[in-house]
Amino acid sequence: MNEANALPEAVLDALDDAVLVVDSEGRITWASARVEELWGYALREVSGKKLQLLLSYDVRDPDEKSARAGDSLPRGKRLEAYRKDGSVFPVRVSRVETRPGGPTLVLVRDRSDLVRARDRLRQLDQVLRTTGAGVAVVDRELTVVDGNPALDDLHGYGRGELVGAPLATIAPELVAGREFRELQAAGRLRLELSLIHI
Repeated sequence: MNEANALPEAVLDALDDAVLVVDSEGRITWASARVEELWGYALREVSGKKLQLLLSYDVRDPDEKSARAGDSLPRGKRLEAYRKDGSVFPVRVSRVETRPGGPTLVLVRDRSDLVRARDRLRQLDQVLRTTGAGVAVVDRELTVVDGNPALDDLHGYGRGELVGAPLATIAPELVAGREFRELQAAGRLRLELSLIHI
């Protein structure tokens, strides 16, 4: 690597996203260190290979001969990526044309943690919506921002009527309790979007 390229490459290697440079034939000409971390391929193994080795997009275009290979890569799309070990993981892909007819910069973000978190939130939401215990979600000011159906049923409110109400409306003893106030004063009560069983 020459000195002129050392700084830009160091910056690209420091990004959380994997960065690939792809030529007009769709072949990888450069890859950041994150590529090796995400896919398990040594950088020399992907150099000169087609981008489809790593990503699930279809370049079999009816007008493939006239289209640049990088043009068929969707911008800002959620795709699947294939690791060397055969496992698949969700990614978001962005591309940047460096200049007309020049190489394409492809940025790939691993979405695995985001997808797992969304799945976990969906599961939690399902549990909260179906449990018989009343659960309130409150903000820092102890205002109800959401609640499950059991909360409304237990306190005789219609669905959503408690949103915007002070928590003390349905749990005055809890809010007035000494232990609750001490935890709040000590900053040990995390109230931002806290789940409170009522």
